[in-house]
Amino acid sequence: MNIDHFDSSLDKKLARDSQKADASLLCEKETPRPQEMDFIDIFKEDEIKRDVLLKNRLKEKFRDQLEHLPPHDQERLQDAQERADALEIIIAEQGELNNWAGENAYFTRTSEFDDIVNGVDIVIEFDNQDEPQRHDRVALVVDASMNTHLEVLLQKINRNKEKILSEKAPEIKYFESSIDGAHSSLKHVVPVVIGLEGKHVQELIHLCASVKRLKALKEKTTQQHEVLKKKLEELEKHPVQAVFYKEIELQLQQYLSILNSKKNHANATYVNEIENILNIFRELNAKGRTIVWITHEQYIADQAKRVITMKDGQIISDQLN
Repeated sequence: MNIDHFDSSLDKKLARDSQKADASLLCEKETPRPQEMDFIDIFKEDEIKRDVLLKNRLKEKFRDQLEHLPPHDQERLQDAQERADALEIIIAEQGELNNWAGENAYFTRTSEFDDIVNGVDIVIEFDNQDEPQRHDRVALVVDASMNTHLEVLLQKINRNKEKILSEKAPEIKYFESSIDGAHSSLKHVVPVVIGLEGKHVQELIHLCASVKRLKALKEKTTQQHEVLKKKLEELEKHPVQAVFYKEIELQLQQYLSILNSKKNHANATYVNEIENILNIFRELNAKGRTIVWITHEQYIADQAKRVITMKDGQIISDQLN
């Protein structure tokens, strides 16, 4: 649903209200996320309380900043945050349900602390069947901007690159594995920025909200059953998967280029982990997992069109294909 297609102010308001209702519905009962106080088995209680206090202070700071804005801007930012939360929930739920990253991939939302303080929304764990003790992971930063701001995504990518090269690499403090339920902290996680253009964010949110409403019906007509089946199939083969794959692959390749150019022995483990994850996505592609996705040529053309130019390990520009 693209509100730019509506002519009158009333029609646009109705469309915005509908979009807000969709996002709110998805956020009503969100996917559970780890609770910091549940990690008393590996952290001291005082340390956890300090982290919770920091998290709450940052949330309060955001609320204070909102209060000083005009009402229109307050509503706009609140709506944008709710869309971002809805997209995060969709990726966490649908990614695992429909094997968006393969049958052995598990999507886990992070704790509020890691979301707010460390800037990581979701972790994908890959359960290695050949080596049960090894779990490769990639950390996702979800961007749900309602407009395509390439410069913003570029800034986030550059920020991740700096983290990877720094002595203090990206980490997740309160991690609960979806594979075995174990509590741990993750060091040297691989951060990836996922960007989705605004109209496609809203389309995806509307599709998932429609599915949720249909599932909630206690009694369904034959037509409603057919509609639900069709929408579930659409989610399973949704082209957003191809968009995310392309973005993930591009950034992992950039990381390898940067780390290999540094020729630092300390980077060897990091390089190996990134190569493992990259090979997983390449194997998915080789098995034909994306055959259905790439039939949506225009959708992919709207999204996967960034070409990043690098020089001496630095991202210096981007342009359209």
